[in-house]
Amino acid sequence: MDPEFWFRPKVRGYGAWPVNWKGWAATGVYIAGVLLSVLAHIAAMLASSPATAIAVTAIWLGFLVIWSGGFLALARAKTDGEWRWR
Repeated sequence: MDPEFWFRPKVRGYGAWPVNWKGWAATGVYIAGVLLSVLAHIAAMLASSPATAIAVTAIWLGFLVIWSGGFLALARAKTDGEWRWR
């Protein structure tokens, strides 16, 4: 059974584009997660003191790194072909 690919490598540049609904859904969930985390970060910054602002921002940036790394790993695993500069 052939694996079903969600992304196809870009013709020019680096990366991949969604090619079916699963790829678009994964991209939408990623973007929604980033937007929700931005809103949560803004709310946390408004509610925090200046002393805890650095910790709040560090936690938020850590989440973004993990969230983005997970999405990129998924996209790379579900791409039909390799990611390279074209």
